Amino acid sequence: IHISKLRSKIEPVPASPKRIKTIWGTGYMFVESL
Repeated sequence: IHISKLRSKIEPVPASPKRIKTIWGTGYMFVESL
């Protein structure tokens, strides 16, 4: 729930996340956008 709220605030299109990636079995990773 917290990640979805964070994505809705910082992602241009929250349904297609580019800045916060889900790493299956591990967690989440911030991706540097160029």
